[in-house]
Amino acid sequence: MKQITEALTKRVPFMKKLIMVMTPKQGAFPAGHYYSPIPSKEEVLAWIKSRGTPPAKLPGIDLNEKQQRDLLALSPAVRPK
Repeated sequence: MKQITEALTKRVPFMKKLIMVMTPKQGAFPAGHYYSPIPSKEEVLAWIKSRGTPPAKLPGIDLNEKQQRDLLALSPAVRPK
């Protein structure tokens, strides 16, 4: 895939600009580097695994789950076709 992308970049003028827009900027240092504010994928996955599952119920907080599901069902983006 990388070879195809590089070949297209060389042949199609607007592809380089499109790839630069689509590729997230990380700054001067790669993700996970000591000076980078962006963690590496491995660090993020390790943190997610270490967290465990959140509690099913939050004591003292009423989430109104039925009302939220009803409201979500009204959204055209999540309606079944």
